[in-house]
Amino acid sequence: MGTRQIVVTERDCETLHKRIELLTGGVDEDSWSSVRRLHEELNHATILHGEPVPEDVVTMNSSLILLDTETDRERLCTLVYPGFLSDAPDHISVLSPLGTSLLGSRVGETVVYERDGAEHRAVVVDIVYQPEAEGHAHL
Repeated sequence: MGTRQIVVTERDCETLHKRIELLTGGVDEDSWSSVRRLHEELNHATILHGEPVPEDVVTMNSSLILLDTETDRERLCTLVYPGFLSDAPDHISVLSPLGTSLLGSRVGETVVYERDGAEHRAVVVDIVYQPEAEGHAHL
């Protein structure tokens, strides 16, 4: 999987960089492939510095409908920061392969991620809730 160009808010980017640094102690981030991949995605992202966030972009804390292309099943899920998982099955950590693929994706886009050593695909069907679109940019 190559590096893709994602769109993230300045706030999400700063918060994620801080969390990566906390997780890694600021060193040796390459020891975790999920952290490394998220770090790579953020380094290639288009950062929105106060500009309006398109309503069709998945941002942190967005709730979305995701279609698994293998099972043809849809599910509602929320993209969350590490540590905010609780035990809710619908919460997807941005550090998971699926979560990293979802960040910055758009409605209609097929995301590709790895699970159990195999490549999987899912389609972002709709965004049910995006904090920025609802004026909740502080989340």
